[in-house]
Amino acid sequence: MQISTRTPSQVTPAILSLCQQLSLNAEPQYVNTQVEAEALQAECFPNVLTKVERDGGKMVLGWQLWEWPEVLVEGEFHAVWESPEGNLVDITPKETHIEKILFLPDPEATYDGRAKDNFRMPLNDNRITLDLIKANKKYFKLLNSGALANYYGPVVATPDMVRILNKLRLIQHMLKNKLDENIVCLCGKGGKKYKNCCGREFG
Repeated sequence: MQISTRTPSQVTPAILSLCQQLSLNAEPQYVNTQVEAEALQAECFPNVLTKVERDGGKMVLGWQLWEWPEVLVEGEFHAVWESPEGNLVDITPKETHIEKILFLPDPEATYDGRAKDNFRMPLNDNRITLDLIKANKKYFKLLNSGALANYYGPVVATPDMVRILNKLRLIQHMLKNKLDENIVCLCGKGGKKYKNCCGREFG
């Protein structure tokens, strides 16, 4: 999820297009949030497994859908709890309180303990939006390659991770303020335009 993304207020054609790419055999639905007291942020899979063991029901895999209006829509691999009565509930806390999520069940999805990258679809042809998607892919690869592929727990950021994180923050600021690739790069190095400075990494 990006800093500026939110639960979509309605199921738009863009959301439906994203859903078609994620799962052909399901429809998105709003799921109420009821956070478990012991649940950990960003740990939906162990949270739900613990809930199932204690209270029954089952884990449902799928995609939590996010929207940054006019910028992108995004699917985040996610698990929710299905109660013994058949009700879906999102029990995992977020960075900020969310009353409900938009969730796409994925009958074909499996969870093997390894992270899956978010699926992002741009809503414009802005170079900066495309750079945001590319930067997120690079950061995910750094977090989940080599010895980190099967690692679980806190990660000590490498210099490459810090560099990409800084570029992500810069790109997000540009998008929020509707800045284009021809501005003087906000990194403060050399006075070059963004496209000839930090933007060069993303081609």
